[in-house]
Amino acid sequence: MHCLSDCLTLAEGGLILAELPNWLGPVVDWVWAVLLFAFGIGLLIFVHELGHFLAAKAVGIKVEAFRVGLGPKLFGFKRGETDYRVSLILFGGYIKMLGQDDLHPDKRVDDERAFCAKSVGQRFLVIFAGVVMNVICALALFIILFRFTGVDFQRAEVGTVFPDTAAYKAGILPGDTILAVDGKGVRDFGELRMHIALAREGQDVLLRIQRAGQAEPLELTVLPEYPKYLGSKAKVRGIGITSPASLTVYETRDYAGADGLEEDDTIVGLEFDGEKHYYDKYYKFSEAVNERRDRPTAIIAVRDGKELGPIMLRPHLGAGSKILGLIPPAKISYVTKNSPAEKAGLKPGDVISSFNNRPWPSSAGVSNIIAEVEGREVAVSVLRAGKLLNLQVTLRSKNHKEGALGILQEADYQNLIVANNYAKPDKNEQGKAGEDNSGAKLSVDIPAGAKLLKLNGKRLVNWSDLIGRLQEQAGSRAELSYSFEGKTKSVWLTVPPADSPVWQHNWLFYADVDTKADLITVKTDSLLEAGYIGLHKTWFFMQSIFLTLTRLAQGSVKTDALHGPVGITQLSFMVIKHGGITYFLYFMGMIGVNLAIINFLPIPFLDGGHALFLLLEKIKGSPVSVRVQTIATTVGMAALGVLFIFITYNDILRIWRGLFG
Repeated sequence: MHCLSDCLTLAEGGLILAELPNWLGPVVDWVWAVLLFAFGIGLLIFVHELGHFLAAKAVGIKVEAFRVGLGPKLFGFKRGETDYRVSLILFGGYIKMLGQDDLHPDKRVDDERAFCAKSVGQRFLVIFAGVVMNVICALALFIILFRFTGVDFQRAEVGTVFPDTAAYKAGILPGDTILAVDGKGVRDFGELRMHIALAREGQDVLLRIQRAGQAEPLELTVLPEYPKYLGSKAKVRGIGITSPASLTVYETRDYAGADGLEEDDTIVGLEFDGEKHYYDKYYKFSEAVNERRDRPTAIIAVRDGKELGPIMLRPHLGAGSKILGLIPPAKISYVTKNSPAEKAGLKPGDVISSFNNRPWPSSAGVSNIIAEVEGREVAVSVLRAGKLLNLQVTLRSKNHKEGALGILQEADYQNLIVANNYAKPDKNEQGKAGEDNSGAKLSVDIPAGAKLLKLNGKRLVNWSDLIGRLQEQAGSRAELSYSFEGKTKSVWLTVPPADSPVWQHNWLFYADVDTKADLITVKTDSLLEAGYIGLHKTWFFMQSIFLTLTRLAQGSVKTDALHGPVGITQLSFMVIKHGGITYFLYFMGMIGVNLAIINFLPIPFLDGGHALFLLLEKIKGSPVSVRVQTIATTVGMAALGVLFIFITYNDILRIWRGLFG
């Protein structure tokens, strides 16, 4: 019997080591990861082949060889009639039974202990036993983890809803808990994401939602789509939501320092206008920050049970923000070490006034220009502390894991210059004067490069000031003046009323501090309940694999989303690095289910192919002809070889692009 493995599901996790010299820590991490990975993959292959071995022995078949791994021999021994061996390449293995030769099915052995001498039912049992053992092993791993250690999952709750996405259009809100997708219950965000990704192409999914303050669940329909929002590189469909964040600090960013925040501090609220406001969810804190914009506000945080002194909020305006169709310029919020941006002298806080000789690009504009000139040297001009600097930067590929330029962007809310997104004409939204239900224009006809001056004759300070003043004028007429090409001009507009969608999700002021994911630990003191949860997860992954293969054939899941042996190795090392043994064992359980299903596909040379031949033999009353078996097996091997090469190529290309762009 032969086995191949593929992973169609991702996981996250990490290894924590302390009190080691700087040079020794990475070495120990690497050695530990290699040993743990070898153990995990070896265990899955061993269990699979053990199923074949035990079933063969049970029906009286002579097993000549038991192999874990392929390629050069590492170690082995012979006991009784069986030669046991562990080989170098762990992604594979087999047992050799008397009278079994996949490549030469015409070779018959006149021995009652030969595989070919057994009944169809006995041979089917031997073939099916490997799959069963992999499922049992995965189930056992899940039960042990849910009973004794617990596994952390992201809540099936909406953290962020991106504007102009399927979720936004359907009316899904931050804080909504998703209970079911098309009638299938979801336990965590991973299950939610998988159900949505594997929905039928072009068909709505029905979400059952529990919303705070409402007794009865809601039902909303939403059409999954490939993400279009800024920065997304997902290869599978979604609806435009993120998982929830907690209020526990992970990275302090702007707030590092003696009087700032530290990792594991808990943000509990904001203080403004002489009052303290407390929040129990991150999205509520985030919405409050957005409402405050740049008005004086302090963050309230707790450390070791004690409330810290007020920490002044330092607001940032999110990339992609716009005000009545007007786009603020791009500003650099972070520069990656050793990136082209750092080498060129770019720094956080720089406002990009020109990129590749195109003036005042927005954040999207910078990304659009990069897509055109990746890999080339371009001119960049920035405003820094009121001075204009001219620099040259050599870009990497846009597919590099840290981007072609190596920066994170935000919108600059201080300089009242109207930016350009430099999209292709059919995608350029600037200048399109759409209207809301009241007939008010949702975008203002002001050219890119113009500087905004006054609203109703009063000088504007910055974009935050413009937002506030426009909201005060909601539903009324207003005059907006600007300067362009040395001339001062003005436009009159009817400001949309307070209930217009223009005031929703078109801009985002945020506090530049990262918080940890909002997790729920699934652990039970009942072995029976752990078994139930384990069965649920096992069945979920089995369904997911079948659906993934189906959607792959239909084209709604891209081949880029698949991982082969190289990809599995990389993912395994990531899991070990970030989550430790618990998450690695959970990951191995997922791969075990993958291994079972993939091997039982009706492809000659795999277990499923053998089962198909046996089924045909049972139906027709005699074995499938040697010629048909030989051709089918050869074609099956060739197809698997091509698939293996293709997926491995994708894995290597993905890693290469991540490392070198």
